[in-house]
Amino acid sequence: MKAERLIKQLEIEQADQPIDGSIYLKPIWAWSQVLNWPAIYKQQNEYFFAANAIGDLIKTTMERYEKGLVYFSWRGAVTKMYNFAFRLNSKIFKGGNRAMTQSLKLLDQMEHWHRKSEGAIAQPDAFTFGLIMKTISNAGAKSSATHAEAMLKRMESSGVRPNEKHYLGVIRSYSRVGQMDVSEPRKAEVILQHVKELYLKNKSVKPTTAIYSACISAYGGSKKHNSVSKVMELFEELQELYKETGDEDFRPDSMLYGEVIDAISKAASKNGDSIHLAIQLLDKMEKSFDLGEIETGPNRYAYTNLLHSISKSRLPDGATIAEELMQRLDDRSKLLEDESLRPDAHAYTTLLQIFSQNGHSERAQNWFKIMEKQYQGGDFKSKPNKVTYTALINCWRNSGQAEAGVIAEQILSMMERKYKEEGDWGLKPDAFAFAAVIDAWARTKMPNKSVRAWKIYQQMKEQYKNGDMESKPNNVIVSSHDRLCLLCALRIKNLQLIFQIFS
Repeated sequence: MKAERLIKQLEIEQADQPIDGSIYLKPIWAWSQVLNWPAIYKQQNEYFFAANAIGDLIKTTMERYEKGLVYFSWRGAVTKMYNFAFRLNSKIFKGGNRAMTQSLKLLDQMEHWHRKSEGAIAQPDAFTFGLIMKTISNAGAKSSATHAEAMLKRMESSGVRPNEKHYLGVIRSYSRVGQMDVSEPRKAEVILQHVKELYLKNKSVKPTTAIYSACISAYGGSKKHNSVSKVMELFEELQELYKETGDEDFRPDSMLYGEVIDAISKAASKNGDSIHLAIQLLDKMEKSFDLGEIETGPNRYAYTNLLHSISKSRLPDGATIAEELMQRLDDRSKLLEDESLRPDAHAYTTLLQIFSQNGHSERAQNWFKIMEKQYQGGDFKSKPNKVTYTALINCWRNSGQAEAGVIAEQILSMMERKYKEEGDWGLKPDAFAFAAVIDAWARTKMPNKSVRAWKIYQQMKEQYKNGDMESKPNNVIVSSHDRLCLLCALRIKNLQLIFQIFS
């Protein structure tokens, strides 16, 4: 803002002669640096405020250029102005469709000035298109892939030859469309195939490891088209390419292993074959790192993603596999003295969720104690959260043990104590926690279970009545325990209570 005010002052002082437009690069650059000042700019809308400020400043500069009030001693100045804007949009975290739309509009303006100046200024270059492609692929919008492919054509019309980064951007735009389900991963492979053909034809571009990784990621994100055979085909194809050429651009790296492991662990298979294959690849990745063949070994997310896949697969031996995987992660963090590998709250919680499927309450309780000890020892990333406590409750709920209701209620009380007495607002019990405890009581054979279930239900309603919307009783919760509450009401012959249940 100060830089802009100084330029305004210069415009007034130099009103009778044109100003070198290169000076406008200074405030535009300053605005583009807001992501480096998180203490000042913390919110998404503030980042977009900076992006809008750059857009307005470029517009003013070009309007003055059109009037003859600005000239450019360096013809690359305008290209650099726009590139500052494109770079900011590409770096805005979760910029989404808004950042993509802004970049596309700016490109239209840039090409307009390039035509109007008869090619003298505002020439989009490879860096320009690379930044825009990154913004498009990051957007994850349904139109991302279409815009990315159109960008390749605009590059050709501008005389800019696409390189590996541009093709990578197109493939990533396919792999991120819809975020939760990639509908057309095969189109990403078509782009990969095109790059392979160009490589064989004239070596103008290479099907790099990053491009293969992005294509595999597209298959891994597809519920319909993901398959172990396809992912392994691409993985082995790249391995063979590296073996034949020795080219470092084809060398399997940590990202590739991570994408392959994630993709095949998500793929549908019988008897958990894909999970076992993913673990084998994890073994290979660890050994490749230990031998120095890849720069980094599997990170915590590689193990956690596998745990998540195990939780969804519901394998008969899933709990044992998950427990071994978790122990392996912990052991490896100690062996390598790597704090980034230490299990965090997400990993512990996922493990407890796996235990809850078969009611492994004792094992879950042991791991929960380890988690608490790690947190109390100063590792704040392992702090148990609301989901963790609810997963532990579910372990007891499904355990079939006589004391399940009692222990589940004790865990709920622990959450409330930490919330009320210690001020840990993140542990305030919600509808899921209450429902799990109520159902834990419902599954026991204790004679007073209906009374205890009704007490928890009333406690839940009171919390909702006091303004906590997260504890609102819903149809699922009511239907899971209204029979118990009815039995309680009939036992004590309370007609008013019966009326409350069904009102």
